[in-house]
Amino acid sequence: MDLQRAVALSVLPGISRLKAAAVFKALTDQSGGRPISLEDVVEACRADADAAAVTREAMATASALLSAGAASGIAAVPIWAPEYPALLRTIVDPPSVLWVRGDVGALAGRSVAVIGSRAATPYALEVARRLAGELAGRGVTVVSGLARGADAAAHRGSLEAGGSTVALRQPDNAVALAVLDGLGQPLTATSANRSGAWLMTSPATPTRCRCSRRSSPPTSRTCSPA
Repeated sequence: MDLQRAVALSVLPGISRLKAAAVFKALTDQSGGRPISLEDVVEACRADADAAAVTREAMATASALLSAGAASGIAAVPIWAPEYPALLRTIVDPPSVLWVRGDVGALAGRSVAVIGSRAATPYALEVARRLAGELAGRGVTVVSGLARGADAAAHRGSLEAGGSTVALRQPDNAVALAVLDGLGQPLTATSANRSGAWLMTSPATPTRCRCSRRSSPPTSRTCSPA
């Protein structure tokens, strides 16, 4: 599977990104080394669909997304690339491609997820900040959801200790991970881009990364292997 097909796998019409990823992984595991095509995934997900037509539409969309990403300085990192987080590959429905703007080196090392309540107590905020700082001081990347409360405290603790932190959020319909390397008030895409990176499952370009009260279900999915 080449890069355009990896992107197309994430935008198959009428098939959710999660379902397509899970089916592709399951078929690959059962294939005995036989390459799995987009048509195979479509047929497994939508038996009544015209697999060739669905694939053509997805490929056209993928081409447009790659062009849009390149125009915004966002690169596509497929699941087989060395930059793709190794542990993320182990979940049942790993994204077939991540969209990256900036340096993804922080994802290559050890990481630990530190997450907690948006309505955290002062004690919980201090624990999250100190724990993240100690992890960062030992070269561990801290992963969290960039929400108010414990998540934000964890990010700040890591940054205050001079470490790297991966922040997951959902701007519009995209899951975004920001590798932040600077303190911002609030944390913003600008501070993230200083020497870190944004990772997304769509090449949307978030302009501001405010802590949000809204829930972000994909965060737990992507944090799970951390």
